[in-house]
Amino acid sequence: MSKFSKFIIIENPDTLTQTERLELLRVGANYTEEGIALRRSNAEYIRCASLKEKIKGLLEAKQSNGSARASNDSARANKNDFSEFQFTTKPYRHQMDALKKAIRLKKCGLLMEMGTGKSKVALDYCEIQKTFPVLIIAPNTIVENWVQEIKIHTGGSTIKMLRGSKKKRLEALGKETHYTIINYEGILSIGDELRGRFKCVICDESSRIKNPKAKTTKKVLELFEDVEYKLILSGTPITQSPIDIYTQFYFLDKNHIGIPNWYAFRNYYCVMGGYGGYEVLGYKHLEQLKGTIEEYSYICKKQDCLDLPDKIYEQSVLETVSYTHLTLPTKRIV
Repeated sequence: MSKFSKFIIIENPDTLTQTERLELLRVGANYTEEGIALRRSNAEYIRCASLKEKIKGLLEAKQSNGSARASNDSARANKNDFSEFQFTTKPYRHQMDALKKAIRLKKCGLLMEMGTGKSKVALDYCEIQKTFPVLIIAPNTIVENWVQEIKIHTGGSTIKMLRGSKKKRLEALGKETHYTIINYEGILSIGDELRGRFKCVICDESSRIKNPKAKTTKKVLELFEDVEYKLILSGTPITQSPIDIYTQFYFLDKNHIGIPNWYAFRNYYCVMGGYGGYEVLGYKHLEQLKGTIEEYSYICKKQDCLDLPDKIYEQSVLETVSYTHLTLPTKRIV
């Protein structure tokens, strides 16, 4: 028996359609328990007569014989199963919907408009699943506001902030707490000391890691690649162009987008031209990108949250940043 017999080996993965590639990744490419592997070498291959039929079979098997963890996640995602959890503050209907999706996906984008309460959703996500210890990465201006949010929305969870000099940050890091909060600048200061310490990482205002060339972005992607639970929070994930989304979703799970690197992503979704071919002239495949973003995110605008009161007086300013709903550019070629 071939040593590769437990895999389906795709000889030329580059020939797969984007839909087929995403479907493979969705059921677990390079995931031995799902029995799928993508290989680029010229080793032995087991040819699959019908890739789509095999994928269908794997999905059916996964649904009927899912792991206990998947079953538990699915059960928790059922709204009725939250009845046993004592919410410190009662969620609105849209927050419950966001929570269900985030728990089901495990690695999810909360792309929610200002005032819709995405920080509460993130905290309930952690409290229900006991994803401790949790690291929250946030802009420096709202680090302290996360402390207030945790006090408001959790039942006495412990908190520490990593601020000040490198020495002070490291001293604080040694204390065991449920939640640890650090600003993006701190990642470069003590980043390596954060490796392997956290079960869950939350990136607030995740557009701060949109630049794939930035040192902070590279460090965040490197340090937390293997973290089990991840969330990105943003009202403005796309600030300039569709390629803003790539590293934010790569942080969540490199398989979400289904394209191996930022340059390939740019070339697939952007029409390049101009001097040296480095100028973005327009965009393409935008509906496909929108579908991918929606699949791995919960997206809402305040106007869609029918049960929100006319005015909400908050004790923090986490939700007071300017908001632009998720929209894709109109400058498109194909």
